[in-house]
Amino acid sequence: MNWTEAEHSDRFFGTLRGKSRLFQHDKFEMEGPGPEEDRIFLMAEKLKDLTTDSKFLDDEHIQSWGVSQNGGWTVEQTWGFEEIEGKRYYTRRFVVRKGDQVQRVRMVYDYKGPVNEPTKSDDNNDLAYGD
Repeated sequence: MNWTEAEHSDRFFGTLRGKSRLFQHDKFEMEGPGPEEDRIFLMAEKLKDLTTDSKFLDDEHIQSWGVSQNGGWTVEQTWGFEEIEGKRYYTRRFVVRKGDQVQRVRMVYDYKGPVNEPTKSDDNNDLAYGD
């Protein structure tokens, strides 16, 4: 969370070089390339159709930037809380680029309550990408 690059590898994404930080809403600057539409989407001002209004509920968010070391793609993310149909949700917004291809994605997380402490036999097998 100090905007210092670090490397991470896992089975799902491969090797990624990236950095993350907290930022104030009015001080957001995109790290990667992209048009104003990408900034509007990442700041939760609009959904990916760029016509439907949305907004982060708080003033402080997380920004993450990553470069695939073996896949040829980049990703810029913002994480925050949004109100959707009257309920507060944790969301992540992604702008992924590979060459001329661009995808904007919003993931919405539904809070299900506290997590039970894992046991040694769990071994993180329920993670989508393993341990």
